[in-house]
Amino acid sequence: MRRTFLTILTLLLCITLAQAQLRYTTIWEKSQATGTLPTFIGTGHTERGSAYGVVDGQEKFFLVSRLGFPKVLVLDPATGDSLGYLDTTGVAGGTFALNDVEVSADGKIYACNLTTTSQTTPFKIYRWDNLTSTPVVVLQFTTSTNYRLGDKFTVVGSTADNSITIWAAAASINKVFRFNTTDNGATFTATEITLSDGNQGTVPTVAPKGTGAVGFYLNSAGRNVKEYDATGNLLATLPGEIVATGSTAMDYIEYGSKKYLAVFNYGTGNENIRLVDVADGLANGKLIFVTSSLGTNPNGNGTGDVDFKNNNNGTFDLFVLGTNNGIARYRTKLYSNVTFNVNMKVKTAKGLFNPAEDSLVVRGTFNNWSGNADLLTDPDGDTVYTITKNYLPAGETTEFKFVILKDNQDIWESISNRSLVFPEGTASYNFYFDNDSVITAQAQVTFNVNMRVKILKGDFVPSTDLLVMRGNFNGWSGNADQLSDPDGDSVYSITKTFNVGDNLEFKFVIHRSGTDFWEDAIPNR
Repeated sequence: MRRTFLTILTLLLCITLAQAQLRYTTIWEKSQATGTLPTFIGTGHTERGSAYGVVDGQEKFFLVSRLGFPKVLVLDPATGDSLGYLDTTGVAGGTFALNDVEVSADGKIYACNLTTTSQTTPFKIYRWDNLTSTPVVVLQFTTSTNYRLGDKFTVVGSTADNSITIWAAAASINKVFRFNTTDNGATFTATEITLSDGNQGTVPTVAPKGTGAVGFYLNSAGRNVKEYDATGNLLATLPGEIVATGSTAMDYIEYGSKKYLAVFNYGTGNENIRLVDVADGLANGKLIFVTSSLGTNPNGNGTGDVDFKNNNNGTFDLFVLGTNNGIARYRTKLYSNVTFNVNMKVKTAKGLFNPAEDSLVVRGTFNNWSGNADLLTDPDGDTVYTITKNYLPAGETTEFKFVILKDNQDIWESISNRSLVFPEGTASYNFYFDNDSVITAQAQVTFNVNMRVKILKGDFVPSTDLLVMRGNFNGWSGNADQLSDPDGDSVYSITKTFNVGDNLEFKFVIHRSGTDFWEDAIPNR
């Protein structure tokens, strides 16, 4: 009985092990990591900016490249394959003639150069009205002091209604520039914003809230993600454990009550996106997921890009460029924030759970059926233990069980895996451990085991050996139910509480230096 039970338990645990549920799906990836790095992407830092947009009624993904010559590649957003490139007649000037690209809400394509000496070499922005047009210079901007501009720039709004706003931050200084138009994007006027908290790092990126009239987020290499009001006063900082300082490009996503930051992380083990929920404020940002790494090719400049498509159903497609490592497209899932409430009153009354010493965790497909990180707590002492799990995939089957942690043992629920399909939004569920909600009549039973003969034969050494009881009430395992001999008369005892009518099977076990000696000469008691 004992050996058969243990074999079945081991088999069940093996069967229920599963990969944790991903919170996004990969639509396509062309990367060094997958061995599919496309030939139009180099390994010499030649691709640093990309953008998704709808131009001429067609969805397109654009990639700035200096591989061979400066160009803006037009990619198929459904596959990541190259379709050609834009006309670059007249594009010239700057450290790099082209470095980043954006698309406005009304389908105009913008690209900028990179200048490291903006006092003498203008920061230039070009506009393409469609996929076949020649570029028009809409901005040539010089400054009274030399700045590095064009590592990243951001375009939001539409030229059609003059809401278009262009943002660019100067590297390693405390200056951000906002460019607005009153003539449908023919010309732009600059506003200089001074950050209240000092200099930003390299490759700075502005992610405005809306057009930025109410403020913006800013990220740069070597600095934490920060939030500012429209005049540059610091409002909040994202904790470094959510997004570290090895990050640069960033985009702000808002849809209804949902507010996210998609942040590009560079370097070893990264070259990926971190999606952060900032609906409760930047300081309270919550990490939703981290995408897989695009590769291990060095990216010492920390350059890359992110962009998104709003699917208008609560999901978003995220586009990422990791310089030297590739490009990819991912789709977020609908999420559910789920609260589990587990009533442990019955298990406590039956002596199977001790709130002072035992713990309760939940394990399932969302955490690989392992670990104790998802710990339920009972802050008000009502013996109802609670945990809220955020960002569980909605609409998918999730399996789980609750587990008591007792004396370094895992006591799983004896029922089948719980299975639920969570709705989008918030949900709360109430459970009893093992679905055991009835306190039946109980009896206390004392077991006395005379060990005199075993001691005389040398089969049991009181000073070093343990005598334990195992049976169908404790999974035929562990040393929690240990018998004791307080008066030294060689009669070992334990008192257990059982439900009246319980059918018990058990044996006594001598435990010596990690080895178990069962009562093998007799059947289960």
